[in-house]
Formats: sequence, structure tokens, C-alpha cells
Amino acid sequence: MDEEAKKAYYAKEMRGAPLVSLLAFRCTYQLEVWLKSRGAIEGREYSAIIRRLLVDGAKKEGFDPDGIL
Repeated sequence: MDEEAKKAYYAKEMRGAPLVSLLAFRCTYQLEVWLKSRGAIEGREYSAIIRRLLVDGAKKEGFDPDGIL
């Protein structure tokens, strides 16, 4: 994902549905360090990095982030 797409995602996330659920998962130490490093590099909480990557991957599997449940 390029920088413009990242900026667009984060801007849209601020206007989107509220974050009301907590979903925890286990990951390797290497992935934890990488996610936290990406957060520091991008100046965001690592949870925002996780959401962006998860939404991007889920869209490839058919998830519609703008859909109404």
C-alpha cells in the first residue's frame, strides 16, 4: 500500500463506524516487534497498523468495509 492509500485509509477510518469491539489475537514476537515498529515509523498506534493491514487483507477475501451488516 503506498503512502497516499495509507493516508486515505486513515482519513476514512476517522469518519467511519466507531471502534466498539476489542479483538485480541496471538502473534509471534517478530510480528509484534514489526507491528510496533511500523506504528512508530508511521506515527500511529500499532493497533491502527493492525486494523489497516487486516482490512486490506479482508477486502481481498471479499470483505466490504463500507457494507451495512
